[in-house]
Amino acid sequence: GDEPSTPLYDYEQIAQNIRDYVTAGGAVYASDWAYDVVEIAWPEAINFVGADEVPNSAQLGEYGLINAAVSDEALAEWLGKDHIKIEYDLPVWPAIEGAATTVSVHLTGAIDYREGTNVYTLTAVPLLASFTSGDGKVAIATFRVAKNADADVMLTLQYMMYSL
Repeated sequence: GDEPSTPLYDYEQIAQNIRDYVTAGGAVYASDWAYDVVEIAWPEAINFVGADEVPNSAQLGEYGLINAAVSDEALAEWLGKDHIKIEYDLPVWPAIEGAATTVSVHLTGAIDYREGTNVYTLTAVPLLASFTSGDGKVAIATFRVAKNADADVMLTLQYMMYSL
């Protein structure tokens, strides 16, 4: 059959379009498997596990109920607490190793991720973070909202949306 002459997805063009949108004042909120949008468009901001240039390669997170520390003072004040529970009810969520100093980290926790048969533990790593780019803002959550729709998480997301 006839092969397309250009790749189906031009990741660099997509990334540039998203960067342009945010630079001009747009906001992006990415969670769970949508993390690739952030990793490909702003590779220097968040250090996900796995190979940065390979889509889906950070999707190594294990099941777990995480007692997340609220590392953002304003968020802790908004919630009236300094820890909330985050449930990873499904594996293969995108684990973060660290973030640039220009990134605001809102929630941190100890997580497990799996590569093959090996399980690794990372402590005090970002679970929810955000950063500015030009006139806009980007937020990334490693967890799915659907399973975490309790009052604390809903208040946290409300806070994040107000700040976007």
